[in-house]
Amino acid sequence: MRKKVLIILMAMIICLLNSFLTAAQVNTQVYSKNNPFYILVNKQNGVGKAYKPSDLVIPNVKFMEVGLLEKKHMQSTAAYYLKIMFNQASKQNIHLIAISGYRSYSRQNTIYNNYISKYGEAYTEKVSAKSGHSEHQTGLAMDISAKSVRYHLTQDFANTKEGKWLAENAHHYGFIIRYPKGKEHITGYMYEPWHVRYIGKELAAYLYINGLVLEEMDSFFEKQDDTKLLADEGTSVSNEVIPSKSEKMDKQIGVPEILQEEVFINIQP
Repeated sequence: MRKKVLIILMAMIICLLNSFLTAAQVNTQVYSKNNPFYILVNKQNGVGKAYKPSDLVIPNVKFMEVGLLEKKHMQSTAAYYLKIMFNQASKQNIHLIAISGYRSYSRQNTIYNNYISKYGEAYTEKVSAKSGHSEHQTGLAMDISAKSVRYHLTQDFANTKEGKWLAENAHHYGFIIRYPKGKEHITGYMYEPWHVRYIGKELAAYLYINGLVLEEMDSFFEKQDDTKLLADEGTSVSNEVIPSKSEKMDKQIGVPEILQEEVFINIQP
């Protein structure tokens, strides 16, 4: 009997410690570059061949294509906020269509090599990433289009009511236009008004208001030094809402083999 009581007490202590560590970890990540949503993937910074998010799900939004395709997936938190963004847009008569999200290392390698073969290296470097250097592999990016541009991924999307709404409102849901106009010399890629990237509401709002891109996020962390001190003292300074596991996604789906090619990009070499 005494042994059973000790075992129960030990189990309770372990549960309490785990809860404490988890809470501390979340609190730290909000103000740290170690926040997984702040991951910087570009021409200089990549992820490994084996990198694949463990929580890929299909967002409950409208897609151009049907079926359980790999490219429909996103990390669960990003998928949750994408759904909220699409729903809010729809209430304002803005109808967005998801085109392409998660992309594996091998799939990106195929796309990049196809571009090289068709358009040459110089042009490809402006429009496509080498394998391991694509944001799509993080599961935090989604290409978005609309009927007004025949569901193409084109710069003309920026001039549509859907494209304008997305550019002006994405940050409210934790997303940014990852490759904005005028920042090509920093991002290394042409203007892509269709490509959004989830980074969380605080950083997204900061970059939007200051006209910055993810490569310029260091000033955000400098500004957060005083905020971090408040957080360490127990003062809440974040309005970011982290969904529960049940809220993140209506249905967890495994990633099948890709059966279709990436399409809808209007290329003008």
